Amino acid sequence: MFVQTPKTEDGITRPGDCTSNAIAPFIDTLFVGTNLASALYISGQDNVANKGAAIAVGAAVASLWLSSAIYGFYFTSECKGLMEAGPQGSYQRVRVRRTVLSGLPAPLPPATPPPAYDEPAAAPAVNAGPAVPPAASQQRDDDDPLNSLHPRKIMAPK
Repeated sequence: MFVQTPKTEDGITRPGDCTSNAIAPFIDTLFVGTNLASALYISGQDNVANKGAAIAVGAAVASLWLSSAIYGFYFTSECKGLMEAGPQGSYQRVRVRRTVLSGLPAPLPPATPPPAYDEPAAAPAVNAGPAVPPAASQQRDDDDPLNSLHPRKIMAPK
């Protein structure tokens, strides 16, 4: 929790502001020892209420401190190795200079025009037979609701 890990960006691990001092994992190791010692002490006593639960809680807390100590020792040693490699090693602290763009980017060149479109050849005329005379107009039915302007208005017969 109190150990800063090295930063990994673009597949490159850099020390950044990582923790190289192993004091926090060392303190975690002391807590492991005290929790295990108290669990062993309680296991040797005969007048303890809930003896099994007290031993289980002591062992669980000791395992929590142990995992924290292993995590801390692993990443502090990795950070120390990255810092010792220095700028000559394969791990380098890279500073990126950021610039501000001045103005809008240049416009793209005009697109090439599409190839010319060739009109298809005219299809030969098909003789459809004699022309059909137009249909005679049909008399309007005044009481037909479909002839009204408004669909809900039904016209009364005259």
